Amino acid sequence: MKLALFGGAGLLALAARSRLLSGADARPPARVEPAVLAVIVALSALLTVAPDPRRPLF
Repeated sequence: MKLALFGGAGLLALAARSRLLSGADARPPARVEPAVLAVIVALSALLTVAPDPRRPLF
């Protein structure tokens, strides 16, 4: 899941760069990219603090 989100963020960065080089408006993909990166950070934090489901709590 995390790998797919990173791939999506990379594609958004490439889309913004190609639009920038062609002279088109690069703002739409550039605005979505930080939101995707924030989701990746939140998902990583959640996976870090979540207990291991295979280990008993008590």
